Amino acid sequence: MVPAPVLDNLPYNFSSCIHDQLNALADILKIPHHLVQGAGEDEVNAMVATILYRHLDRMERIQAMRDIRAVQSRPLMGKLIDRALQPTHINTSWGLWSLTNDELAAFISSREKIKKYASAIGLGASVLEGKNILNDIFKNKQIKKQHVAILVIWIAVHANNAQLQDAREEFQRRHTINSSHYHGV
Repeated sequence: MVPAPVLDNLPYNFSSCIHDQLNALADILKIPHHLVQGAGEDEVNAMVATILYRHLDRMERIQAMRDIRAVQSRPLMGKLIDRALQPTHINTSWGLWSLTNDELAAFISSREKIKKYASAIGLGASVLEGKNILNDIFKNKQIKKQHVAILVIWIAVHANNAQLQDAREEFQRRHTINSSHYHGV
């Protein structure tokens, strides 16, 4: 039998209180706290398995999924399965918490480069530029190709900046988390 992933394998500093661990893990996985109320060590293990899932080998994944499916709360189980599978099979950036420290650093670096290049060539979304485009659309009563192109660029720049912010927050959380502030929640 493959041993269950343990809390010590995560890049966070947790308190020894199960209640605090559950709430900290819920924050990391963006799971509503009410889903972990009354939960225990089995749910902590399932949440750890969720975070580590994409890094596990085939046999470890089978055991991790058993641990996740053993969770008593069906809504929590569903969230954990969803969280485990999305960064594994769809898009790793959907689960920044599933990245190793090196992967997270590389992700941040790539997003910073995109932001640097975008700002160097003036691809920012300023309010004044947006107002000018809207005025042009209303004046000519049509949306031109350049309007669509600028909008697509703005959306891409904004998405990059949002991902960069999320990744920086995850990096910060890994260096500052102490779940003892959840005591009594």
